[in-house]
Amino acid sequence: MNFWETLYTAANNSGVPTTHIGPKLGLSREYVSVGKSNGVDPGTMTAARLLGACGYVLAALPADSVPADALRIEAGAAEDAGR
Repeated sequence: MNFWETLYTAANNSGVPTTHIGPKLGLSREYVSVGKSNGVDPGTMTAARLLGACGYVLAALPADSVPADALRIEAGAAEDAGR
């Protein structure tokens, strides 16, 4: 999943409307939908704050230690090719 898909899944799983995420962080109601539609790649701190508003944390784990029910943000082939 990309970051925005992951955030929407986290919001859905925790029952937090995406329009409530921005205001929880002092941002606009549209912050999440605008970021998703514009394809913004949020920085680490922003991603952690957005996920935190849904009761999730951004964590780094060894690949073989990731719980089966964890949400994963994967780099896509197009993203990898440009880096």
